[in-house]
Amino acid sequence: MVNLVKASINVHVTAETSTDVSSEALSLPAELNEVFEGMDFDSDDSIKDPNFEAESDEDVARDEHYIVQEPAQHHKTKGLKGDTRKKREDRKKRRNAGEDYITKKNKTVAARKMKELKQCRNKCAEKYSDDDRFSLFKDLWAFGDYDKRAAYIGSLVQLQPKKTTRIRTSDPQKSRTRTESPLYYFSINGVLQRTCKQCFVNTYDISNKFVETVIKKKKMKKLSGIIREDMRGAHNNRKRISEEDKEQARNHILSVPAYESHYTRKRSSKKYLPSYYTLASLYEAYKQKFPEKPINRKCYETIFHDLNIKIKKPKKDTCGTCDKLNMKIKMSKTEEEKRLSQEELASHHATADKGYSSKSRDRELTKSDPTKKTICFDLQQCLPTPDLQSGESFYKRLLWTFDLTIHDCDESQAYCYLWYESLAKRGANEIGSCLYKYLSNDLDANVDHIIMPVPISTEKKKHLVELLPYISESIRNFYLTLPTNEQEADVYPDASDDEDD
Repeated sequence: MVNLVKASINVHVTAETSTDVSSEALSLPAELNEVFEGMDFDSDDSIKDPNFEAESDEDVARDEHYIVQEPAQHHKTKGLKGDTRKKREDRKKRRNAGEDYITKKNKTVAARKMKELKQCRNKCAEKYSDDDRFSLFKDLWAFGDYDKRAAYIGSLVQLQPKKTTRIRTSDPQKSRTRTESPLYYFSINGVLQRTCKQCFVNTYDISNKFVETVIKKKKMKKLSGIIREDMRGAHNNRKRISEEDKEQARNHILSVPAYESHYTRKRSSKKYLPSYYTLASLYEAYKQKFPEKPINRKCYETIFHDLNIKIKKPKKDTCGTCDKLNMKIKMSKTEEEKRLSQEELASHHATADKGYSSKSRDRELTKSDPTKKTICFDLQQCLPTPDLQSGESFYKRLLWTFDLTIHDCDESQAYCYLWYESLAKRGANEIGSCLYKYLSNDLDANVDHIIMPVPISTEKKKHLVELLPYISESIRNFYLTLPTNEQEADVYPDASDDEDD
């Protein structure tokens, strides 16, 4: 189990102190001797990392300034895909059938429903029963097609020359100039029966605009009376991306080195990119290479997925206690044993929640106080240089590059300190040097109080202890065990949450 404690320290570091942290025996305050009594402080200089997995191709030159300061990263979880052709077709089908549907803007449109009739001159409410009207309503919406519905409504509307003209004496210019009047009918048992317009639209639950459009189309073909089919969207003046531009983007994607899965290549031809690649970074590189006329990102992503290429998800540390208890629950032979393991796991999670709540409160406190700062730090997995995916590379002696990432929780800023194995190892001395360099050079001068939620493994205990002689005031307190190991510093610099699985 990896424990996390919060170290709250007052920092006063002078620039004259050497950045090389001594490994000699240190004298600690009495309260710290009790905390660290019996703990193993063996060196972690060995590079035999059982959890190692090659993920990056960082190339670090021999230079004294081996610090990489990354800009603030704001990871966004990729949302659900927007409108698809299938969704549009389903929406159109339901709309033409008079059923309820959800618009592109996620608004729900109610289903069509026959409306009640009001009193009119023709006394339509007395002439037509609700059963007859409901049958007419169902027959209309059973077509499920706009053109068929318009043709049917057109056959029930007849145009005749108007009989009278009302002259407006006050303003003759407002007099209507139409020459024909529409008459509306119901077809009941093959016989057309006259009705009023209000009864007509309420029975079929259609809009006045739809009826007016049908009448206009009927006047356009006055001789035959045939309603012209709907031509909306039937044009060819859309902006299209040329095949040359698509091929250019396709070649750019294929130029990125990809590898096949060693164990699944018989079942799948999918290729993979290392986890430090993202679609955003690939598209930015494409725009820089072809700045004249790049295709949009949506098209670029479509081409990327069509090529059957996938970006591997970065692996994060898991909690050993959680893994152990979950395995005990799965392998339990009795219900009592399973229940005890579940209770232990629930208690373990409750303890972790308390610690994370404390961490959140600390972050809120330091965000509002410029003299306080919350940071966390962790070592990244060893980075092979160069990063090769071929089988032969596993039998070669590679140069290992180490990276300590310090995450500023208040500013969402990462500071990456890189060095390679021939320059230094990765023990307490090196971790202490990186922390001291951050405190002395990269930390804001106004900050005099730092809160560090630190995963206290054996190595981290020693890192913290080695740093104490260079801090004017000792650690104030340790509290709140956090049994899980997940921090902001664990996902820098190559992890990305912007990709699909």
